[in-house]
Amino acid sequence: METDQILKDIQAFQLVLKRFEDDTVEQEGRLSFLLKQKEKKSQEHEEATEKIIQVKNKINDLEHKLAGCDTAISNSSKVIESSTSQKEIEIAENKIKLSLEQKESLEEEILELLDREEKLIEDRANQATFISGISETIDEVKSEINTIIKSNDNEIKAMEEKIHGLTHELPTQVQNSFMIAHKKHGFQKSLSQLKGTLCGVCKREQTRDVVKEVQEGQFHLCSGCQRLLHK
Repeated sequence: METDQILKDIQAFQLVLKRFEDDTVEQEGRLSFLLKQKEKKSQEHEEATEKIIQVKNKINDLEHKLAGCDTAISNSSKVIESSTSQKEIEIAENKIKLSLEQKESLEEEILELLDREEKLIEDRANQATFISGISETIDEVKSEINTIIKSNDNEIKAMEEKIHGLTHELPTQVQNSFMIAHKKHGFQKSLSQLKGTLCGVCKREQTRDVVKEVQEGQFHLCSGCQRLLHK
C-alpha cells in the first residue's frame, strides 16, 4: 500500500476512534447530569426535613407559652373573683389584658408556622417522589450506558489495533513526522495536500526543496501549521 494511502487510512481510523470516544464521554455526561440532579434534590429533601423539625420545635415552644398565658388569665380571673382590694383587681385586670394580647400574637404566629410546616411537608413529599423517580431512571440509564460504553470500548480497541498495524507499515521518518502533526492537531486534519507551492490548509508557501521532494512522493511537515504535506 502506498504511504500516502496508509496515512489517509490512519487519519480516517483516528476520526472513527474519536467518534466512539466522544460518544462515551457524552454517555457518561448523561449519567453525571442525572446523578447531580438526584444529589441536589436529596440535599433539598434533607434541608426540608431539618426545617420541619425546627418549625415543630418552634410551635411546641409557642404552644407552651400559650398555655402559660391561659394559666395567667385563669389565675388573674380567680384574683378578681376573690379579692376585695380594688388595687389587686386592677392589677389582675391589667395582667389579663396583657396575657390576652400576648395570646393573640402567639396564636397568629402559630398559625403562620403551621402553614409553613404544611408547605414544607408538601415540598418534601414532592422531593421524595422526584428522588424515587430519578433513581429508577438512573438504574435504567446505567444499564443502557454500560452496554453502549462496552460496545464503544470494543470499537476503540479495534481502531487502535488497525492504527497500530498501519503505523508500523510507515517509514520511520514518516512515522515520526506524522506523530508530530497528530500531537499538534489531535483528531483534526493532520494531513495537508500540497497545492502548487502552498500548504493546502494554512496556505503557507513552502521552500523550493520541500515542494520538489513532496512532488516526488516524499513527506514534509508544513513550516506554518505543522501538518504533514503530501502530493
